[in-house]
Amino acid sequence: MLLLIRLGDLKSGTLSKLRGTTDYLRTLFVQTGDGSLEDQIADCFHARVQDIESDVANAAYMIDPQFVGKSRDAPAQLMQSFWTVAKKTLGHEWTDEQWRPLRTSIAIELQAFRMKSGGFAGEDYTMESTCDFWGVAGCHAPILKQIAYALAPQPCSSSEAERNWFELKSNKTKTRNRLGKETIEKMMFVRRFLRLERKVLTTSLTDSTLKKWTKQLLQDASAVIHPDLNAGDLADGGNDANDMQSLSVFNDSIEPGEQGKINGREPGQPRVTLTELRKKKDVKCWLFEKYFNITFVDKNPEADDEDAPPLEDETKWEHRRIQNIVWGRRVGWIAESVIIDDDSGDVETYFIDNVLLSMIRASPYNSRQIKNKSVATPESTQSDSSDNSDSNSHPGDVAVV
Repeated sequence: MLLLIRLGDLKSGTLSKLRGTTDYLRTLFVQTGDGSLEDQIADCFHARVQDIESDVANAAYMIDPQFVGKSRDAPAQLMQSFWTVAKKTLGHEWTDEQWRPLRTSIAIELQAFRMKSGGFAGEDYTMESTCDFWGVAGCHAPILKQIAYALAPQPCSSSEAERNWFELKSNKTKTRNRLGKETIEKMMFVRRFLRLERKVLTTSLTDSTLKKWTKQLLQDASAVIHPDLNAGDLADGGNDANDMQSLSVFNDSIEPGEQGKINGREPGQPRVTLTELRKKKDVKCWLFEKYFNITFVDKNPEADDEDAPPLEDETKWEHRRIQNIVWGRRVGWIAESVIIDDDSGDVETYFIDNVLLSMIRASPYNSRQIKNKSVATPESTQSDSSDNSDSNSHPGDVAVV
């Protein structure tokens, strides 16, 4: 629910995010019919969520790059909302003869956008701002860009209008009740302009709140809290309520099928060419979901040899965070990382292999669960069991790091 509340409270254009957020929340609020408190909350949510749905929000959802994969399977109701809003957005009354060829042009542009074909094939669909995306990719679909520019900048709630009314009330008080309409409008404009100018000077141009919202929305809805954890585990795990890190289990080994997703060389399976592998968007999504925001420790940041001994000075170790999965020529998918708490933005790439997984196990910053030896050979399992015979942990136990 915090996702939806935060989305409605943002000052930036969030209308295109509303439908995708409500669809995401529908997967979380499951009605069981047992009469519990959780079930009552789910009933209230499903009864009220219909009040915030509208044709304008549905149409904005159709042109949002973040939800382009899901909007391909949009029901007829969403498409009908899009055409209704598009016709009104593009101008005055259209006759059937005028609208028919224009609708055909929009349909061609919409298909290229949703299928990522033509000029859209090289665009970055991971951009958080819908306006920024269409500012770059709008040259491939000029009519669709006009619709996007009319819908995407709009907020999804009346919170900004409420702020204006509150400021009006604070200016026109009982002791200043003789202020005229034009005077109060000019005062409101100056005060709002100064506030916006102060925000630009004191904060970055990127809305950090929207960035946090996007990261939370992209997390797996089924892994909010792992059922194997108790209250003590949550306390020991250092889960920050403000950051809301996912507590899904991270398997610290190359899982079955993962090697083929990385470079197409899955043992015992036909080799997949890198050209075909790069086209599989679900492969990158799978790797991104596993490794995103995972931290690791590089104890040999300057060493070319992976077998080189670690630096004795621990202050020179690089504590890094994986921020993306990128394509490497002739090698397949690799992990892109940045140093934690470093504003320089220097990016380094690492091969996804057992060396990286060992560095992930060594990091103290992971708030997701680490499952040791989730996929192990019988020999390694037997040796691990003998090594841990005097402790309370066993291979496959879940430990919060």
